Amino acid sequence: MKQPRPQSPCKRFKGKKLGKHEYWSPNLVSNRQIRRRKNMAKTMRIFEAYNLQGWKLIYLVLYKTIDDNPELMDVDLFNDLQTYLQRNAENNNVNPLDHEEWIKWLNV
Repeated sequence: MKQPRPQSPCKRFKGKKLGKHEYWSPNLVSNRQIRRRKNMAKTMRIFEAYNLQGWKLIYLVLYKTIDDNPELMDVDLFNDLQTYLQRNAENNNVNPLDHEEWIKWLNV
């Protein structure tokens, strides 16, 4: 008897029926993750429409309230803003994984 094989993500979105020995794998990329990837470029363009210094200030204010509002870590806007700022920092030769260097860059 053949073992079922995972359904490929590309088949999942073509509307193709599953084959005889295929099944939906819970480990596949979720619809939400795929939508987020598609929307990431659009999101980054929105951030780029505004002043980088303003985004840094907004991020710092939000970051300082995380202890009081830990659910903020799960908010997409906060995560997208952090990703945008980290990419900008890397483009300016700042290592966002070095906390001191990252905070110094945010405050400049």
